[in-house]
Amino acid sequence: MNKIFTRIISNGRGWVFTPRDFLDLGSRVAVDHALSRLCSQKKIRRLKRGIYYYPKENPKIGILSPNPYNIAKAVAKKKNIKLQVSGAYSANLLGLTEQIPAKIVFLTDGNPQIIHVGNIEIQFKHLRPSGLIGAGSLSGTVIQAIKYLGKDNMNSDIIQKIRKQIVEKEKIELNNYKFDLPGWMQPIIDQIIKNNSK
Repeated sequence: MNKIFTRIISNGRGWVFTPRDFLDLGSRVAVDHALSRLCSQKKIRRLKRGIYYYPKENPKIGILSPNPYNIAKAVAKKKNIKLQVSGAYSANLLGLTEQIPAKIVFLTDGNPQIIHVGNIEIQFKHLRPSGLIGAGSLSGTVIQAIKYLGKDNMNSDIIQKIRKQIVEKEKIELNNYKFDLPGWMQPIIDQIIKNNSK
């Protein structure tokens, strides 16, 4: 149990995880038992079956709700499916819009479903592989944000905000992905990846 808790601590508060994250440390039965004991000791919280949370705490308001993206990533890992942040949430995460989507939607190659964790509702929407370009990466988040905002809203300020958040790795990925994207998006990608150092 000590090794498991050490790994939990090393990932920091706010980490959402599943038993699969510890199977190199022992059998599934042993891992489940250790996580159950940690829950009993209130060191971690069980969000739902097979999904756990190392809670963040605020001195004034107490334990904070887990980040929906972290929950979705844990679910995707548990089910071994691809995951991509949807358009509205992508734009919000990148700071391109202050509007917080009413529903947190993730795109996946897995089965569609809706899960509830406390007062958080997370929707998984099934898409064909062509709709999951760059899934799980910052580049994929950028692509979804552009699709959501649309051609007419992609002004120089938005492009500059995106530029500031990507590095050479994302520039290369976006350049490789652009020919699989709709034609109107390709020149926007070119604008984003050029002169990124400015």
